[in-house]
Amino acid sequence: MSNEVIEYFGKCFSYTVAHQNAGNVVGLKQSIELIVPHAFGIHGNCKEWCAYKKDSATHKHKDLPYGKDLTGENLRKALEEVFEIYANGNV
Repeated sequence: MSNEVIEYFGKCFSYTVAHQNAGNVVGLKQSIELIVPHAFGIHGNCKEWCAYKKDSATHKHKDLPYGKDLTGENLRKALEEVFEIYANGNV
């Protein structure tokens, strides 16, 4: 995984914890669980912050390589396992 992608996930996680869900444990869990699917172009459960929801025709990820969704089922599953640890407070 490139440094750019690692930084993207760090930024998403930080934003989720510090800005979106301060004091909201349930919202924090839900938001952490949405980070990986969002990066892979799965926007069905995204909230109002998701630019794809606002304009799916022109949406590009601002901080992912070439503005494109990540790909790879094995990568997605591995990342979901990692983020699930944080979502469930098992760190």
